Amino acid sequence: MQLGQILPYADCRSQLHASAITSFIGAALTIASGLASWLSPRMVIGDIEEHRGNVDFGSAVSALSAGLFTFALLMQGIAAMVLTGCEK
Repeated sequence: MQLGQILPYADCRSQLHASAITSFIGAALTIASGLASWLSPRMVIGDIEEHRGNVDFGSAVSALSAGLFTFALLMQGIAAMVLTGCEK
């Protein structure tokens, strides 16, 4: 989020689209973490059947949160591609 506030000034001067690149890399990392959260209860080894509902709920909340953050990062990346950073 801080880079989203700082990088548009650099984009205005250099036309590098560093803000868009950073947003898309962040979105890819968020997708990977959401997938890891979604698959984590299936990879747990051991006797956790008594806590299975809590683990499934926690992984679902984490994965859905990652989906929300991915959407926000993708929208920020698309906006950085459309706008040059010099608009105020």
